[in-house]
Amino acid sequence: MEERLDEFLDPILSSRRTAASVAKKLAVCNYKQQEFVLHWVGVIAHTNAELAYQFANNVVQALNIMDDEAVEAWIIQAMDVYDKKGLHSAIGVLREPKKAQKTTGLLLEEIERILDTFIAGLSGRRLSLVNSEHIYTDTETLFLPALLNQFTNREENFLLYKAMAVHLWAQTRFGTWQKPFSLKKTIQDFSIPEKACQLFHTLERLRLDACMERELPGLHRHIHQMLNKLGETAIPSEWQEIAEQLAHPSATVQDSYDLLPKIYSTHSPHFLSYQGILMPDTVEEIMALRIAREKQEFRIAVIDLAKEIKPIVPENEDEKKKIETGFTIVKIPDESLPNGIKFELNLDGQAIKPPDNVKSLMDSIIQDIGMIPESYLIAAGDGGYKILDKKQDERDSENVWKGIYHEKGAFLYNEWDYERKHYRKNWCVLREMSVHPQYDDFVTKTLLRHKGLIKVRLVGK
Repeated sequence: MEERLDEFLDPILSSRRTAASVAKKLAVCNYKQQEFVLHWVGVIAHTNAELAYQFANNVVQALNIMDDEAVEAWIIQAMDVYDKKGLHSAIGVLREPKKAQKTTGLLLEEIERILDTFIAGLSGRRLSLVNSEHIYTDTETLFLPALLNQFTNREENFLLYKAMAVHLWAQTRFGTWQKPFSLKKTIQDFSIPEKACQLFHTLERLRLDACMERELPGLHRHIHQMLNKLGETAIPSEWQEIAEQLAHPSATVQDSYDLLPKIYSTHSPHFLSYQGILMPDTVEEIMALRIAREKQEFRIAVIDLAKEIKPIVPENEDEKKKIETGFTIVKIPDESLPNGIKFELNLDGQAIKPPDNVKSLMDSIIQDIGMIPESYLIAAGDGGYKILDKKQDERDSENVWKGIYHEKGAFLYNEWDYERKHYRKNWCVLREMSVHPQYDDFVTKTLLRHKGLIKVRLVGK
């Protein structure tokens, strides 16, 4: 066993760090366990020898508190963390096997398709799923743990995954990040910004829980049953009165911002297992890009829509640099929507049913800023009628490597790692590029250059 460890770990061994010390720890394991460990040491060493050493050094403790399936899930989690965040973070996972001590764990990759379909069925912007060390959303992606093992059965672990995902979806759907509010700026006015952020998160969690109770009563009931099994209290006594205020159907994120300075000195943050954290810096960066992009996309969409219905004759481009589309936005009360208002697209006083892509774009804009501003109905810019040059769009196929990997226009695929016997999550990124045919004499020259070989080949047949 020591010889095999030497072979795998040689690059990082020294006179003070030997394979003998690791082999001595593994000597207490049975033969089947030793072969299991040596197999994985070899697999991990192909990725990083130091990571393999840390695994071998900590695996005995893991084997004592987990079954083989859970240990394997722990290993895969560590390697996924290495792929995304590097060696230091992965070693942190391997040094704390107690965090994965339940006998049965559930990997996100096992239920990702089901969970993705479930979230897609909810209203609002389409959100992607990515595994992460922390639970949060940037308003385009839901970041969830690679492994859950708080419970001893898959069903309850799946329910916890669902609770996490739905809570993050609710942040995007019910206005936690809606403009013109800025959590990033607001918390800077408090002596301890981190505490202010956590208190705001508690306020919003209470409000969003009430929203979910109205929208998804069955799931809300199951989540509270799950919290009872975890020994967690959904609403502590000190938060009861505030929870009642935030549970009112008319409550919005404005109420959370108004309550924050009032409770800052009197309350402590309260967290639940599915709650995760807030990442205001990340959210504002993603939202700023999306708001600018969708403003331009919507301007183009309404121009194209108007052109289909009636011609638009632009003014002299030297004298006027904007085009009135004729569209207006009409507000209609609708209690079924989060903000109680439906925004209807009208042209010359007549309601227009926008195509699905325009409807989705409108929904996304409303989620971010709570309305469709009138300025979005006017095509403006130095080019007059020409609003957006696609060659200047960073997400255009010509700029294939620019932008964020999960932005629109990128297709993500898992890649099978034959050594790990698992997929590397979202390891391959595919972007489409337009290829335009162009005539040249390459084929003719090639046929002439190799006509002798071609003739021989034909004769041979």
